[in-house]
Amino acid sequence: MKEIKLIGRQNIIDPNTGKIYDDVGLCALDGIKKAIIRLRDDDNLNDEIEKFLDNNPDWEGYKIEIIPLNR
Repeated sequence: MKEIKLIGRQNIIDPNTGKIYDDVGLCALDGIKKAIIRLRDDDNLNDEIEKFLDNNPDWEGYKIEIIPLNR
């Protein structure tokens, strides 16, 4: 079994700078979500990402970061 951390970030633009908010700003706007996923050898990572996104149906414009965890 392996563990990964998924971090989903919405592409929310700061009107003052014209750039995407950093993680602190995204947290304040509920624009960042994190999850620890435990994958068995036969699990499909893409299916887990789809489940992650299904839990956030109102999200538009986002990026997903995948971080392997060594535990």
